[in-house]
Amino acid sequence: MPTPQFCHEILKGEQAGEPQHKVWVIIGKMKFELPITFASLSQGQEKVAKKVLDQFRQTSAGKAAKS
Repeated sequence: MPTPQFCHEILKGEQAGEPQHKVWVIIGKMKFELPITFASLSQGQEKVAKKVLDQFRQTSAGKAAKS
């Protein structure tokens, strides 16, 4: 499995001085991102990583059921 590459973009928040982070991860040729922004980079990375892990668990469970 390729190494995940986390990326982010800092966006202006709704209130002055409150940046928001858009976070995504690229694994091989796949890009995973959530349609929301986060108050901190670490919070965004954690949420996206959890979503990716859930996706891979569902995929591997589906493959195991077919076997």
